[in-house]
This record gives sequence, C-alpha cells and structure tokens, in this order.
Amino acid sequence: VSARLRAGRSVEESISSQLRFDLDLSAQREKFEFIFELIKKGELFADKNGEVYRIFDDSTYHKLRGRKSKEGYVGVKIKVHQKFVWVARRHIVLLQYAGLPPLLKTNNTMVVWTAEHINSDRSDDSPANLCWMTITNNSTFKRTKKSTINYEQKLQSLELEGEVIKCSSYFSPHPENVIES
Repeated sequence: VSARLRAGRSVEESISSQLRFDLDLSAQREKFEFIFELIKKGELFADKNGEVYRIFDDSTYHKLRGRKSKEGYVGVKIKVHQKFVWVARRHIVLLQYAGLPPLLKTNNTMVVWTAEHINSDRSDDSPANLCWMTITNNSTFKRTKKSTINYEQKLQSLELEGEVIKCSSYFSPHPENVIES
C-alpha cells in the first residue's frame, strides 16, 4: 500500500487496489485447491509430457486439447463449480507433480507463487521444465536467464532457500503410465 501512496494514489485507492489483489489471490488459491482435489480423486491427470487428461468413472480418458494464449502459454478448459473455465496447463502439471504451494507471509504480506518455465519455452509444460517460484524472485530469475550467470545454480540456490518448489512428488492416485501411448 505504501508504494501505491508514493505513486500519488489516495489511501482509499490504495486499499481498494490491495483488496482487489487479495480477492484475486484468494480466488486463484480456491481454484488451485479445487483442481488439486480433482487430481487427488483421479479425475484429472497430467502425464510426463505435460499433456492433461480428464479421467471418467469407467477408467476411460479424454485428452484435453490445449489452446495457446497470445503470450504463448497453453490453457485447457475444465469444469470448476459447474462452470467451464480456462486453466493454465502448467498449473495443473505443477499441482500434480509439486503440489499446492504453501501459504506464507513475509513482512505481513502474502507470498505470491507463480509458475516458471525453466527453459523459457512456454509451450513445454513437462514436469521437468516447471517449478513454483515466488513472484519476487521470478523477475530476477528472468534477468538471470538472459545473463551469462548459470541460472541452474541460481535455481538450486532459490530452491534451498524455499523460494522455488520443483516437481518431484506425484499426487495422482493413478499409476504414472495410466495413459497408453
């Protein structure tokens, strides 16, 4: 809020802006929790290539066709609370292979997590190419990628500090080879 006040906004405008951000963050968290439950119940599945499938009660499955945004990210349409919504495919993959990012506060401010494509290829949603990263480190990391500094070392350093969560666990009740090629 104080940075917004320095930018010439009134206290009311700053609080209103912060409230909208908090509501957006809360809605995103609710959507992530809903998707995570679908994964744990075995109704949604992401394979090792980052493709997403809807799995039905009779164990049949349907690959969800992705659609690229103008920014180059791939999204899929799923039903959330009786409405179809577009969900970033990378988020589904991260929720399955890295879980929900923790709710943390730093200096009385919520820590915001974002999906990071390690190799910068926004269409590569494989678990090996994705991680959760705090939004404060995300912009720094992007600059590091473009410099000569070894960004793999930077990524490992951020992971040790708890600022990055790489894909490693597996949260689906299905065996990893549930989808036949």
